Amino acid sequence: MFDDIMIPYIESEGYLQDVFDIEEECRTEGLDSMKDAIASLFQQGSKDDVFVNYITEHAVEGNVVFITGVGKCHPFIRSHMIINNFNSKMCGVKTVLFYPGVYNFEGLKLFGTISGGNYYRSMVLVERSE
Repeated sequence: MFDDIMIPYIESEGYLQDVFDIEEECRTEGLDSMKDAIASLFQQGSKDDVFVNYITEHAVEGNVVFITGVGKCHPFIRSHMIINNFNSKMCGVKTVLFYPGVYNFEGLKLFGTISGGNYYRSMVLVERSE
């Protein structure tokens, strides 16, 4: 997500310096203003969602899409929005999300500490040994 979609999109749209400027402003205004600015840039949850559209343009029925880089995009991009919007647009494509956290069949905890608070139709593919 971060290396293949987020950064190339920011660069291709000419927003890289703007993002640096927003980051500098957020030192005084706080992280929430930067989260809002980045979220609006990627239009998450809308029909023009940059991440979902990227995936749907590159996937075809029968593919398995592997999504990585979720941790690098935190807290600006919400993975549940990508999964929900992607699933509504693409039938016949499976999604594997590499999530830096813990899934306990009730929900996900990013980095094992931040509760997602959203509904996920997920399953663990590989059990982690503690």
